Amino acid sequence: MATSYVVSNAVSDPFIVPQTNPTAPYKVPSVRDPPPLPSLRTATTREYRYKWMDQNILRYRLMMEEEPTEKYSEDQVQAIRDRATEYKRRLDIILTVPESDYWRRQDAYDGFSFARYILLWRIFPINDLPSEILTHIFRFVALSVQSSADALLIRLHLTWVCRHWRAIAIADPILWSSIHFRLKKDDTLIPPSIAMQRSLAFLERASNTTLDILISAIPQDWGMPMHSHKSGLIDPKVVDRVLKRIASKVSQLRTLTTNLENPVCDYALKVLYDAITEGTIPTRLRHFELRRTQTRNNADPPKSAHEPPLPFLGSQLPALSNLILDGISVDWAQSSFGNVTALELSSTHCRDLPLYDTELIRILKACPNVEDLKLGPGRNPLQIQGHEIEPITLHKLQSFALYESSPTNSMRIASLINAPHVESLIILSMGPNDCTPLYSMLTGRYPELRSLVLEGTRHLDEDSTTHVLAGWFLSMPELRFLSVKDVSHDNRVYDGILSNPSVGLSSNLITLGKDDPESDSRAWEAHQHICPKLEILECRNIESSGHVLEFAATRKEVGVPLKKIYISEGFLRDLERDELQDFQDVTDLWVLPRNMFAPELIKMQQSKSGHDTSIVWI
Repeated sequence: MATSYVVSNAVSDPFIVPQTNPTAPYKVPSVRDPPPLPSLRTATTREYRYKWMDQNILRYRLMMEEEPTEKYSEDQVQAIRDRATEYKRRLDIILTVPESDYWRRQDAYDGFSFARYILLWRIFPINDLPSEILTHIFRFVALSVQSSADALLIRLHLTWVCRHWRAIAIADPILWSSIHFRLKKDDTLIPPSIAMQRSLAFLERASNTTLDILISAIPQDWGMPMHSHKSGLIDPKVVDRVLKRIASKVSQLRTLTTNLENPVCDYALKVLYDAITEGTIPTRLRHFELRRTQTRNNADPPKSAHEPPLPFLGSQLPALSNLILDGISVDWAQSSFGNVTALELSSTHCRDLPLYDTELIRILKACPNVEDLKLGPGRNPLQIQGHEIEPITLHKLQSFALYESSPTNSMRIASLINAPHVESLIILSMGPNDCTPLYSMLTGRYPELRSLVLEGTRHLDEDSTTHVLAGWFLSMPELRFLSVKDVSHDNRVYDGILSNPSVGLSSNLITLGKDDPESDSRAWEAHQHICPKLEILECRNIESSGHVLEFAATRKEVGVPLKKIYISEGFLRDLERDELQDFQDVTDLWVLPRNMFAPELIKMQQSKSGHDTSIVWI
């Protein structure tokens, strides 16, 4: 889709505005040499460009067309091809029309392209393809979408086209191997809801293939307490039926994700545990995620009647690599997770651990090969043993995230983990307290860091903060990607990177009271620039545009320019033409649509072993 424009009524200058429904990050075109613009952008001309992109137009047109199941004669096929060729000739002619009437020209081009597309569709003998080829096409269409709702509709649509397609689709187990059980308050066993019938049918069609299953049960009435009879609690009998059906196929599971309430949350773990102890080993299970659903007001859920914590039997899950637990009782002392490379423990789980420091060491000893670690310890003070504990060394840890925490709790956690090879660090949602002590504490701990995400952090607008940040960034000579989002006084972050390495004191001296300024000065002088390899910056706060522009311009001036800056759609929308031109004079601007992540960050999140650590949880 081409970039769209609007015209300012005040100065008649074209401003670039975000694309409509973008599917990937895109570069902002230069304002010095923009694509052709219309002389006037009215409501009528505005509709020309986009009406042919509406999927509903294609859908309705195909519904009006006869199904191309008849065998065309050679003369009929040639006639349609000749017509399509004529349309192609007209398309070439349209491109020679002067650009003064840009929108009408573009509408004509898209209209003939659409008509040509329909013609070629009619003569394409898709039903003559071998069933194996059609099966792969169906898989590509159904399994390449991101939304579970879209995946569901696509699979259903494939079975509604014709009998031939329906037979091929239903006969392919892989097409139905991703199943989402959406449990609701009013679900019953007899009769089962339509959604339940559909999910069970998918499970049956999947036969003996590898399964990816998601079970979610969200309370429907958030205003009621969780223990109320009239609240949104799911009928335990319905959950029992679903879990037992899945337990019978536990050996086929590759992914199992559950979001359940009490007491069925613990029951889900017990069903899996019982299936394993009875001899059914889930040898294919790679990703296991069990989260305890809470009320909207974040009140603590009532404790379940299920007694002792279960040993998770990680040693009997040879393929398990991703483990995510939220508020689940596990006997870590009797569990082993030698194959786990990605571990996440959320705030509910961390808060309920007695003597957090000793328990965390126990957990990490059970996962010696972890490469991706996400911890959400919460903001309540952690219960600690009270005396110094030797930190555990995780040589394979490459991606480390601290979220939904406080600076104090995060410092306690970081002090327990020695991970010299961390390449990606995420600090997310640290609450209202000053994070400057946390920055200082992290200084020098991750010398190989290549990507840093700061989001939802707070610090003081003081020179001492700049010095601390300068010392912290000075200890990251390999940093290439920096994301700054929802950070108070983020100008201090940019000022810290722009600090003169030969002047001032590092964060260690200021906050820890070291008394050797000469050695510290020598360390600063050893670097010509702070973060000399920094190439990509991500920022979303338009209020910081002036600081970001000054930072990018200064980096270019001193010889270490940024290659690109990712901005949000709102950031782009609020930029004036002159501001946009100033940005493009120093670096390339790219728009990062909502709920998308920079490709470079995703690539850096991938461990050397090939394990793709998803960052969708941010």
